[in-house]
Amino acid sequence: MNREISHPTGRMKFMHVLALVICSLALFLTPNSASHATRASTVIVDTLIDESDGSCIDGDCSLRDAIATATGGDTISFAVTGAIVLSDTLGTLTIDKNLTIAGPGPGAVTLDGNNSIRVLQVNAGMTLDLLNIVIARGWYYSGAGIYSGGTLNVSASTFTGNHAVYGRSEGGAIHNDGGTLTIDSSTFYSNSTTSIWSYGGAIYNDHGTVIITNTTFASNTTDSELGEGGGIYSIHGVITVTNSTFAGNYASDHGGAIYSAGGSTTLRNTILADSPSGGNCVGSVINGGNNIDSGTSCGWGSSNGSMSDTDPQLGPLADNGGATQTFALLEGSPAIDGVTYSAPNGCPAVDQRGWVRPSDGDRNGSAVCDIGAYELPATVYLPLVLKNL
Repeated sequence: MNREISHPTGRMKFMHVLALVICSLALFLTPNSASHATRASTVIVDTLIDESDGSCIDGDCSLRDAIATATGGDTISFAVTGAIVLSDTLGTLTIDKNLTIAGPGPGAVTLDGNNSIRVLQVNAGMTLDLLNIVIARGWYYSGAGIYSGGTLNVSASTFTGNHAVYGRSEGGAIHNDGGTLTIDSSTFYSNSTTSIWSYGGAIYNDHGTVIITNTTFASNTTDSELGEGGGIYSIHGVITVTNSTFAGNYASDHGGAIYSAGGSTTLRNTILADSPSGGNCVGSVINGGNNIDSGTSCGWGSSNGSMSDTDPQLGPLADNGGATQTFALLEGSPAIDGVTYSAPNGCPAVDQRGWVRPSDGDRNGSAVCDIGAYELPATVYLPLVLKNL
């Protein structure tokens, strides 16, 4: 016997559409939806204690926990100031996602390796933006302050007292291992490599790209049986340095300021001065114009507006305003109004302290930048007004 089956097609279609709408709405409103996950947020560090309990919702968020719980693209900021002394038991802070770490103000937060561990490591393929942070007392054989195989962008930060040690030491402050390193408005002082073979008291660049602007390198050292590149040592990499100042950096053998071993290192509007050993330059250091060499090791002569065997007349490393320490130009310095070749020759709009460039056109009747990281402020002449008393 044939039986006719009736299908409630209209009602079924309605219920199907309704289910799809409810599911879509639920997905849209779910906090863990894909659209929410891509939305960058800020994670706030509220303790200086280095701990790792894997939580930042317990009212006790350490930097280590902030890094662990943050989502790629997030910014880590600070509700506290002072030094975060890293535990050698917990180890190096590892960046395995794209992050920004931003201090609340100049020198307000220090990441301290306690002379026992490397401070930070940026994994290959990752990006770290570092702003207003002091990296101090890192201790490792390579990249004691930071080892980066990814992209590292440093701004308004200070690296000091970081030491690469043991058999072959590379990069007291930073080891850039095939990555991209960009540094702006920062200061590297008293970083070192000390071992049998030591390279790059401040920075060791291995087949990477480095861009440095408005930055000061002071009293960084490589001291060993073979010590090269007191400020920077680069092997088969590409480095561009603009409006920066190197002074008092030391290499026990070669390149007190810069040693470029293959690849290219181009300097523009930059001062290299007073390396007590090893000369200021060794290797393929290209004269991009308007540089000052206090000796003759860079080999520029007077080409492209540069000056060799010339004292730049610098003041001491000091707080001259801005986020980081600088060498002020003394009155009469040949660096003043020195960017004449191919002006402005890449001169940035401000100096390391954030002062507008050029700022001294009223003094010499010109409007060109000063050489180095520091722009001498214009002398302001106030009219003398006499009143009849």
